[in-house]
Amino acid sequence: MTKSNDTGRISFFAYLFFYPRIASRISVALLAAVLQSPAFFSSCAATKEEKEESSVLRTKAQIYIQWSENPTPDALDVFFFFQEEPRHLDAYQQITEWDQGRTVYALSGNGDRHLVALSGTAGDIYSWTDIQTYGSLGKLLFSLEDENPARPRLIGEADLDQAQSRQTYLTLHPMLCAIRIRSVACDFSKRPYADLPFINNKLYVLNAGWECLPVGDTGGGPVSWMNQGRLDSAAVFRLPRPEMLLQEGCGAIGKARVSPDRTFYCYANPATEDGLGASVTRMVLEGSIGGITCYYPISLPGMTPGTCYELDLTLTKMGSPDPGIPVESGTVIVEAGSVPWESREPETLTF
Repeated sequence: MTKSNDTGRISFFAYLFFYPRIASRISVALLAAVLQSPAFFSSCAATKEEKEESSVLRTKAQIYIQWSENPTPDALDVFFFFQEEPRHLDAYQQITEWDQGRTVYALSGNGDRHLVALSGTAGDIYSWTDIQTYGSLGKLLFSLEDENPARPRLIGEADLDQAQSRQTYLTLHPMLCAIRIRSVACDFSKRPYADLPFINNKLYVLNAGWECLPVGDTGGGPVSWMNQGRLDSAAVFRLPRPEMLLQEGCGAIGKARVSPDRTFYCYANPATEDGLGASVTRMVLEGSIGGITCYYPISLPGMTPGTCYELDLTLTKMGSPDPGIPVESGTVIVEAGSVPWESREPETLTF
């Protein structure tokens, strides 16, 4: 590496690359990136001691930033905060250009730092001018209105400790969760309606996380909700992508298993049936059996950001008369599993 002429700043030599998080794949595609110009802010709120700490030049450190989603983010907004409270901002810059074989120099001061990286919009740097501390960045809201499952918003955080290795790996992940209905079948044996199908006309997510705070110690759980207790179709259809929470049903479902492979998206809800102060998120199948309207609300486990929850369902009894009322035990046989967020095949570039 060449010696930095930016006296008083660390020059972080950063690599950015994709990697597939599905366990059966182990290939890694590297993508080097270049900062067009150092769109760089230093915090005016830093204390005298913090400024003196930042004035000492030290050797370069390597940061490897990785994510599992294609296409490439339009930009990365990178923040360096002091680790000491009140964790003032030391530096900010935006990385916008991704060229093979060139490097990124992210500049920060000497000493321990906390790094936050967010996927962002190229050119949108002035919306961050009020960020003076880590706490002020903690007020940032992610909303389903701004999400696109094909290009989810990404975030990652890491401590950069002076005493540790000069290499740091920062993984960016979505705050969204995916809920996938892989298959459904009915087994109404010994019921009066044994030969009748379930006519499924709607599929939707109940108690869906609509907004979340991705940065800070809140755990990233939702702070506002959609479809609380029952479907609010008017609110859902105001979303740019209402299919994230509401889709047409699968039609007639009988003994033969159908595989709709439908996927829904919301922010990860850590709540379980035990409470945690919030309602559990449920996947609801709405329809009728022999003209009688019923609902099958499937409770999801405590959710983790960047995870896909897959469901194979067998309906065994008449569903609930209300989507907000859980079904009786044994009404639905649920085979559930979770896998990392689905990753496309990464683009391979020679570094």
